[in-house]
Amino acid sequence: MKALLLAFIIGVVCADNEPLTAVISSQVLEQWNSIVIASDNEEKISEGGPLRIYIRHFECIDNCEEITFTFYVKSNGECQKHIVAGKRNESGIHIAEYAGKNSIEILQCSKDLVTVYNVNVDEEGKTTHQIFIAGKGHTLSKEQEKELEKVIEEKHIRKESVQYLHESESSTTIMHKGEYTTPSVQRISKSF
Repeated sequence: MKALLLAFIIGVVCADNEPLTAVISSQVLEQWNSIVIASDNEEKISEGGPLRIYIRHFECIDNCEEITFTFYVKSNGECQKHIVAGKRNESGIHIAEYAGKNSIEILQCSKDLVTVYNVNVDEEGKTTHQIFIAGKGHTLSKEQEKELEKVIEEKHIRKESVQYLHESESSTTIMHKGEYTTPSVQRISKSF
């Protein structure tokens, strides 16, 4: 999850040719929501897993040489707030430390949606490949779902691992605009 947040911060040109710096700079004060996660290691993104992150805010520093993510992770039944920074390397990939080393690449971004690919190498040396989508809303359009299908195929992630995240208004664990709500998961029910 932490790796996904870091992926959000990559300072590359977005799919709609809008620089990430412009997207982040103009959107930093607004709330973002985790919409979709997928991974070749489902244990890492399962409830309580270290890579199951719920993004809220991010900030671009020094022309996106560094990006800071604010997110929540549920661990042992409690939600914990994290602020993690990723620094851009010479290849344009942001590197961050959270649950191991993360190499974060922004695949697509717009003012309303960001798709991130993260490679996490945990403390034991196990590599996990992850896709993370965050946006201003809580769902994907049909067109965005088709793009997701292509991305998970390109990155060799099983379509069965795709999970749609949404927030339940009836629970009390993750900070959301001054109120507490618990993120919940909905497995994808249609076939690609």
